[in-house]
Amino acid sequence: MNDKIICLRNKIRGLDMEGMIVSNPINIKYLTRNRSRRGTFNYKERKHLYN
Repeated sequence: MNDKIICLRNKIRGLDMEGMIVSNPINIKYLTRNRSRRGTFNYKERKHLYN
């Protein structure tokens, strides 16, 4: 897991949230280092999905 996702996970925990969906391609690229322009990044405790 990269440092950006670890930071996001800690912020989500601090806000007492269960998860987060990221759909903006620029934000997905920032979090995942993936060059794809389409899809979503779904973060939920113990499970990350990139569609």
